Amino acid sequence: MADLGFYSDQSFLPEQWTEFGLGVLIIFVRMAVRIRTVGVRGFQGDDYFAFLAIALLAMDGVTVHLSYVLGTSLDVPITLLDSLTPAQFSSVVAGSKAELVAWYSYTALIWVMKAKMLFLYKRLTLGLWQARAIKWLAMFCALAYTAVFLTVTFGCHPISENWRVYPPPNKKCGLKIQNVIVTCAFNVSTDLALLSIPIPLLWKVKTSLTRKLFISLFLSSGIFVIAASIVRTALTLSSEPSTITVNRWGIREVFVGVATVNLPILRPLFTKRFWKSDDGEGSSRESWESYNLTTQTKKSARRESLAAIKAEGNYDVYVSRSYSVKVERPEGRSTDGSPFGPPTSVWEIDKKSIV
Repeated sequence: MADLGFYSDQSFLPEQWTEFGLGVLIIFVRMAVRIRTVGVRGFQGDDYFAFLAIALLAMDGVTVHLSYVLGTSLDVPITLLDSLTPAQFSSVVAGSKAELVAWYSYTALIWVMKAKMLFLYKRLTLGLWQARAIKWLAMFCALAYTAVFLTVTFGCHPISENWRVYPPPNKKCGLKIQNVIVTCAFNVSTDLALLSIPIPLLWKVKTSLTRKLFISLFLSSGIFVIAASIVRTALTLSSEPSTITVNRWGIREVFVGVATVNLPILRPLFTKRFWKSDDGEGSSRESWESYNLTTQTKKSARRESLAAIKAEGNYDVYVSRSYSVKVERPEGRSTDGSPFGPPTSVWEIDKKSIV
């Protein structure tokens, strides 16, 4: 629309591409940290979703850029509709199509961030009540995204009405008010549910109070994502909505979401151990050792009905839980020459139950 002379905002594109660049940088650094600490074979679900996040982030950046440059039907002044040249008319049609695609990339990216957070929570829980809550929350997020996708797809029918320029489309097809409301409702509700999981978990983890407060504060930055979604909705429903307003708060929300999900994984960057290597070739994966831990819990003491057991008498039944634990091995010796004590940092645990 800036090229058509209707309006321009010189700060929009610089802000958009700056936030895009920072978002991509954060994701790439996160992937580098994970490769160094666990290797490609140690990738989990959230690591694979990072590749999809980059693709969607690029898709969202390009479509938002095109909708700004080409213009959309929402922003063409009614008084100028009759004076549009064929080239301008085609430009607005193309820009409106780009804006529709941006809705798909924006909503998909937001929900990919939620999926990454769920995978991260799954790695952290280990038998706590949050493990069950994560399963229910995953189903809720999947149903919420399905509802959003269907709203974007069928909220304006026929779909060609999304890029109609003349006569001006109604609010369902021009402003896409149903997309804004449904996306905001499910986005805020799922974010609030996601925030309810890590805070109680952190207080059960044995670490310093300062670190707990810091991590809690950082994870609570998701509140800004909620605030951005609400502000975007409020401004969109205002008396003078515009594509720039809708997209500006959308890219801000996306950037904060990317940062909130990925920055916690970058913590090893600030430890000396991350930058050390055993062989001088930059490989830190050799500083890991595996341990098998087994615990037994008495389940019951009762008389069994099998003949073989009757012959022997009562048997106590135990539940045996075997843990394959991957831990960080201390390197070197202390200043007095004595070796370091047992490992204290547990990074990955694979739990199996045997009765």
